[in-house]
Amino acid sequence: MNVFYMQRCFKILLCVAIVTIVIIFLQSQYIPIKVYRLFYPKDGINCYRIQMPSLPEITEISPRKGKSIFFHETSCRSFFNDKISITARQACAVESAARINPNYDVYLLFTSPGVLKYEGDESDRILMALLRYNNLKLLHLDYEKYTKGTPLEELYSSGKVDNSYWAQSHASDVLR
Repeated sequence: MNVFYMQRCFKILLCVAIVTIVIIFLQSQYIPIKVYRLFYPKDGINCYRIQMPSLPEITEISPRKGKSIFFHETSCRSFFNDKISITARQACAVESAARINPNYDVYLLFTSPGVLKYEGDESDRILMALLRYNNLKLLHLDYEKYTKGTPLEELYSSGKVDNSYWAQSHASDVLR
């Protein structure tokens, strides 16, 4: 009976090991991207398509040719925070450009919708410091409008960028 019990335990452990290996393999290789995005929405770019109050649109202005510097904030952080948000690292780059190039317009373009809302957190204090630069402009970038009429329009409208495992990174690459 002891041998029978050991054989049965071995078979059960072997089955559990095989099922675990199959699940791990399938999870990393074949889970549909949309299911992945359902569980990890902050990595996606669904926020780009949401229509809600936001900053003025970059397509409504005409940047000065040869006198403009552009920064793209392509995370959905502002959407998830329900206000325009920026990290200290991002602000450092923007501030450096604005300070060193006072005769240039520096544009910080947010693909995620959001409005300026002061609630006293670190991001708010950073944004208030940045807004002291007269040459800095915070604007919204409507991804669909921005890519319209370009070779990249189909890439975005077809959902190929959305369905990438690294959608935010690829969306950022498209803008650059």
